[in-house]
Amino acid sequence: MALYLEQGEEISPEQLHDPFEQALREDHLVPICFCSAETGAGIAELIEIFARLMRNPAEGNPPPFLKGEGADAVRVEVSPDPTKHVLAHVFKVTIDPFVGKMGIFRVHQGTLKAGAQLFVGDARKPIKIAHLYQLQGQGAHGDRAGDSR
Repeated sequence: MALYLEQGEEISPEQLHDPFEQALREDHLVPICFCSAETGAGIAELIEIFARLMRNPAEGNPPPFLKGEGADAVRVEVSPDPTKHVLAHVFKVTIDPFVGKMGIFRVHQGTLKAGAQLFVGDARKPIKIAHLYQLQGQGAHGDRAGDSR
């Protein structure tokens, strides 16, 4: 804004890129983009904004991971390296009568495969990962209940 007031003329998109990117990364700016999933209008521009301005997963802010409990807890550094041991954040656990207990999580470090054994916290007993599923949102082709398309 100061640059615009000083120059008193048009500012190029190149001059705005760095301040906008910094404001996005510091969560001071929330972009609003209008687009239509039905007609596809604005989708290309939305993807371009994501690619140019938004944080990539490696730049994310993982929750603090602590090893130990209470005053003895030590923070564990997290890096998005697929070759390191698995660090994941379980944010929901459900029990399905047909599938069993399911944990929904985000992997912040490492690679997780079906059949792997994980330790929760400092537990000595491992948990075996039987199956891995990828969550998918509601379909865009009219598979909502009551949709007559």
